[in-house]
Amino acid sequence: MPRLVIAAGDPLQGEEAARAWLPAGVPHTRRDGAELTADTLFGDLGQAGFFAETRALLYTDVLAAKLNKRDSERVAALLARLPPETHLACVQVIQEETKSKADTKFKAAGLRLFADGAELRDLRPLAEGAGAVKWLGQRAQERYSLRLSPAQLARILSLSDDSPALAEGELQKLALLRMADDGPAWAVPDSVLSELLSGSPAAKFYELVDTLLGDPPASQRPLLTWFDAEGETFRLVFELKRRLLQARSVVRSEPVYPPFAARGAQALARRLSGPRLGRALEALAALEHGLKSGGYPGESSRLAELGALQLFAADLARVMKA
Repeated sequence: MPRLVIAAGDPLQGEEAARAWLPAGVPHTRRDGAELTADTLFGDLGQAGFFAETRALLYTDVLAAKLNKRDSERVAALLARLPPETHLACVQVIQEETKSKADTKFKAAGLRLFADGAELRDLRPLAEGAGAVKWLGQRAQERYSLRLSPAQLARILSLSDDSPALAEGELQKLALLRMADDGPAWAVPDSVLSELLSGSPAAKFYELVDTLLGDPPASQRPLLTWFDAEGETFRLVFELKRRLLQARSVVRSEPVYPPFAARGAQALARRLSGPRLGRALEALAALEHGLKSGGYPGESSRLAELGALQLFAADLARVMKA
């Protein structure tokens, strides 16, 4: 009964590994979590085809399967006696704010339902820190014939929300700039990479976050430019909260998760030493509460959000001067 369960920190890495494991040349049936109802699973797993032909199934987000206790027991029994002609690969992407939450999800009963008796691969290390840099570098070399330094790869990942799947798009763009289709891998110049990444919306977003937490008075103009172009207010609030909480973990001598964020968190903790970190968190909490409760006036909800962000930048500037 060939079964594989993959826990991944990135959807591209997880699904590519699953498809590579499934039998070549056999079309596979792909089902997402919302489709994994009891009836669907009973139909997929209940029996082999009439002629016992090879079948390939790819399930993603198995923790979203809609199963009660009795259904789970029946599915477990079906998985235990899955016909040898049926190949089942399951992928669960695990992206949590803390390592403890990620590990809890990894050990969840819903994932064990599919993992018990199957080959289990934990690919999460490939989606963060040195693992992500190595994975992206190998992909750049082998798939796109690009040679990038570790610093360049880390920069691409940073401006891709630390997502290997998004960083893949930047590799594709670089490949289009490669002059020769054959020959040795192209060592991408820093100037070319900088020009490519400077126009990225992600680059503008993270530059804004860095400016807000480094020099709040200088953030007012970039904030307006970003808001006009993108304006995803709660995405900005979430990223600010993530960074401030990482800095708090440093102050408390707690591990920073993900590990590759530790250096930035240490620098922010030094910048917000003493009571300033607590005051910054209080200002952010007041911003989030005001946004959710409609506490900021404006001619429209959008203008109210912009005004709230501008006031927060001013509050943060006062905190840092204290």
